[in-house]
Amino acid sequence: MIENTMLLPHKYLDPVEPMVIGECEGCKDNVHETDEHLEIDDVLLHDDTTCIAAYIREVAVRR
Repeated sequence: MIENTMLLPHKYLDPVEPMVIGECEGCKDNVHETDEHLEIDDVLLHDDTTCIAAYIREVAVRR
């Protein structure tokens, strides 16, 4: 019997989920290895102004 090659798994055509490397401290969403991100000591942040601002508001002391 001949298999239909259009239905078989194919490493180039089947999308691969990017690996999760941690959690963004700003938005609390997953950071994938393909996302643009910032690493500060042990802190991961998406390279996005809303995530950075949320993290600073969380850790900063308001006076």
